[in-house]
Amino acid sequence: MKIKHMIKPASFALLCGIIVTSTIGCSEIVSTHGQVLTTNQVDSIQIGVDNKDSVMRRLGSPSTTGTFNDQRWYYMTSTTSNKPLNPNLLQNRQVLIVDFDEKGLVSAVMRKDEEDAKDVPQVEKTTPTHGQSMGIMDQLLQNIGVAP
Repeated sequence: MKIKHMIKPASFALLCGIIVTSTIGCSEIVSTHGQVLTTNQVDSIQIGVDNKDSVMRRLGSPSTTGTFNDQRWYYMTSTTSNKPLNPNLLQNRQVLIVDFDEKGLVSAVMRKDEEDAKDVPQVEKTTPTHGQSMGIMDQLLQNIGVAP
């Protein structure tokens, strides 16, 4: 006795494609941003011996330097995961801070992670601007010097 209702190859391929596509859409994507530094690289930096050039040769260019102190270099690494209902979930963040003295030699090496981070509350205040109270004609006339 033959089976009359066999699945056609095209239908089977379509069904497999739908299953694979829906499974891939639910998978986690892990992304690493910044400089990935090994423990050996960081441990090789010697306080009072290494200078900016030797640190740059070992670790590469810093992610950023201090805003008010260019003698402080920051190397930052963040690992995030993206899931369909939970995007950009921070898994790991590490910051390596290298300080230099006035001679350009390493004076301190510090490691920070997400536990050292501080929560900064977002402020909902807005700054009033003069342009918000003026109409478009007022702004145009002020630009050419006609408005009071």
